[in-house]
Amino acid sequence: MGQAILKMINNLLGEKGYYIAEETIPGIVVIGISIFVGLLVCFFGLKLKRILSVFAAIIFAALTVAVVFLLLDVTAPILGGVALVSLILYIVLAIKLPRFGIFMMIFLYAFSVVIVLLQAQDTTMLLICVGVAFVVALITAIVKDPLIMIITGLGGALAVGQNVGMLLGQTGNLLLVYGVSAGLAIIGIIVQFMSHSKQLVKREKEVVESVKKDSLESEMEEARQILLDDDEDDEN
Repeated sequence: MGQAILKMINNLLGEKGYYIAEETIPGIVVIGISIFVGLLVCFFGLKLKRILSVFAAIIFAALTVAVVFLLLDVTAPILGGVALVSLILYIVLAIKLPRFGIFMMIFLYAFSVVIVLLQAQDTTMLLICVGVAFVVALITAIVKDPLIMIITGLGGALAVGQNVGMLLGQTGNLLLVYGVSAGLAIIGIIVQFMSHSKQLVKREKEVVESVKKDSLESEMEEARQILLDDDEDDEN
């Protein structure tokens, strides 16, 4: 059934010069999930920053295990212990220190964006990508919201563009991949900034209303106190 549907879709797309790659249905499902997650990150990256920070912590833990495995001759139990400790440590740090969580999240997204845009293939270029990602992540951890929206918009859009290229069997078509990515990035970043602006306006209104309410209560209390003082003077 699935293969028949896939063939029908390919026949329709073939007229435009595209086709869905002859992947297994589970493979297509994975690509579909990747596109969905990319869209969520692109349009709601700032709102999802806590969840994304936890996922980044898990990836950092995996990277730590990989480095230990490659550099040190350790046994499986020790490697398992390193994995457990790293996982707990990074997740706790991401939750307790939000800026550190943001740093890990943005480092991964910035690295993925830079490595794709620069088409890094040798060690020197990889090190440059790491350096750029580190600087961007560090600045974002300080500045926070504006850069988070920009980087997640770019990272999510690029993930969608690449997966769309894979789905259509057009990974080498840079015009398609980057065109989809650029269009989504612009829309996603604009949507995030507009949503954030609305939140800020709403918070400001709540603060103003709270101040007005406190001021009104204070004035009423002063008036009540004056009336009480007048009553006491009349009794005297």
